[in-house]
Amino acid sequence: MPLPDSIRSLLAAARRRLTWMRLGRRSIAAIGVVAGLGAILLAFARWIVLPWAEPLVLGAAVVAVVAVVAWTMLRRPSAVRTALEVDQRLGGFDRVSTAVELLRRERLQELEARQVDRAAAWSEARDLSGFGRLLPSRAAIYLTVLAVAAALVLAIPSSPADATLAERERISQILEDQAAELEEAARDIDDEELADRLRDIAEDLRNTDTLD
Repeated sequence: MPLPDSIRSLLAAARRRLTWMRLGRRSIAAIGVVAGLGAILLAFARWIVLPWAEPLVLGAAVVAVVAVVAWTMLRRPSAVRTALEVDQRLGGFDRVSTAVELLRRERLQELEARQVDRAAAWSEARDLSGFGRLLPSRAAIYLTVLAVAAALVLAIPSSPADATLAERERISQILEDQAAELEEAARDIDDEELADRLRDIAEDLRNTDTLD
C-alpha cells in the first residue's frame, strides 16, 4: 500500500537531511585525517627531499572527498532507516517506522489501519527542527581546521629540502646541457671512434648527479 502523503513528505525531507548530515561529517573527518597524516609527511619533507610529498597529500585529499561524496550518495538511508531516525530524533515513539512496516502488506486490519492514520496525523504537524546538526561538533571542525592549517604551513614556505631539490635540479640542467653539446659535437665529427666516445661521455653525464 502507498504511504500517506504526510509520511512520504516527512521521510523525503528527513532522508535528504540525513544524507547531508552524513556527507558533512564524513567529509570533515576525511579531510581531517588526510590533513593530519599529510602534515606529518610534509614535516619530514622539509628536511628530506620528497618531491612527491605535496602532490601526494593534495591528491589524497581530493580522492578522499570524492570517495566520501560518492559513497554517501550511493548509500543513502533507506525508508526503514529514515523512519527509525525520524522516530528517534523527533519523538515519534515508533509511529512512523511501524507505519512503514505495516504498509508493506497488501491489506491492513482495522487496528493496523488506525496505527497508520495516527502516524500520518503525527507526521502532518512535524518539521525537522531538532532533527540534528548538518555538521559535526565544533571540536571536530576545529581539529580539522588545525590539521589543514598545519599542512599548509608546512607545504607553502621554502624549506632546506626545497633548497636541496633546487640545487639538484640546477646541477641536472648543467649536466644535461653539457651532454647535449657533446652529442651535437659527435654529430659533426667524421671520426666514428671519437664520436662514439663523446656519446659515451654524454651518457655518463646524464647518469651522474654531481658536477665532480
